[in-house]
Order: sequence, then C-alpha cells, then structure tokens
Amino acid sequence: MSALNKTRPTTHHKFTGSTAAPGMICYQAKIISQLSDELWLLDNGKQVNRAFSCLIPPQSGDWVIYTDVGGKAVVTTILSREQTDKSANISLPHKQDMQLAAKKLQLTGEHSLELISAGDISINASMGKLLVTVKDMVQQIQHSFIQRCKQLISRMEMMDVEASQMMKSHSRHQMMTADKDIRINAERINMG
Repeated sequence: MSALNKTRPTTHHKFTGSTAAPGMICYQAKIISQLSDELWLLDNGKQVNRAFSCLIPPQSGDWVIYTDVGGKAVVTTILSREQTDKSANISLPHKQDMQLAAKKLQLTGEHSLELISAGDISINASMGKLLVTVKDMVQQIQHSFIQRCKQLISRMEMMDVEASQMMKSHSRHQMMTADKDIRINAERINMG
C-alpha cells in the first residue's frame, strides 16, 4: 500500500487488475462509510458510486481504485479489505438481475450451500437428470407436495407413512404383497 499514493493521480497500468481504459486517470482511496445503497464516502471527502463491472460492493475500510466518469467518481476495483472474516456479496448495482452462463458451472460451499428466495426456485433439466446424494434429507413443506411422473420407484429397508386425517391410494390395478405377514387393523374394516 505504501508504494501507492492515494492523493496522486496515476495511469491505470500501474494498478494491476484495474478495469480502467488506457489513458484514464485513477486514484487510490479508502472507503470511510456507506451513505446509501449505491453511494460511499472516501477518506478524501469524495462520494463515489461503483462501476457496473464492480460486482462486489465496497465496505467501510476497503482500499479501492476510483476514477471520474462524466463528472462522477466511480469505484472500479477493490484492492483490499480490512475485515476478511466478513462474507462478500456479489451483485450488480441497484440489485439488477444477473445470469451466469457456462458449459459447466459448479458452486462449492466448503461447509454449507444455501439457496434462498422469498419467491420461487426453479430447477429445470428437461433433457437430463437431477441427481441428489446426501446422508440425510429433511423436507418441510408448508402447504402442498405434488409429484407428477410416468414411473416412481422407491426402494428402502423400512417405510413409515402417517396421515393425521385421511390416506387414499387408487389405481386401475393394485397389488399388495408380502413375503410373510400382511396385517390390517382398524376399528371397522369395509371390503368390497
């Protein structure tokens, strides 16, 4: 950090990784505070927005590179972050929609991975498979659980199904078999 002077303008090529265009004058400064969703205050008193390509929003204490675009100061790069224990969010300015596209895409969480939405979550693999491999699976559904498929096969050592009100099973032809016992127990049993 000491090799870079935060008050002296420097051409972009002296900042490794800067997104500035050739000939653009860039400055180094420190973020003091966040004034609003897309506005930050620098240690030199300037107020800055972030460039569209700056996908990680700055935080207080970050060292950044900024430049002037049309009379507005814009952060182009975050050089370093004091509080590395905090999580970093990836987002476009003003929370615009984002799409990731690749031939193969992998998301890895070393300890956990969460998908959170206040609305819908859609997984579409219409020409492929959805493979889920876990040690335990717990599903909590507030209202309805609907499955539609051509064939459903379940194989397990033990199955326990309980409905507090009513359970219905219907098909054109139905078979119930067991290697040893079949037990039907109820207060009243109607057959036929």
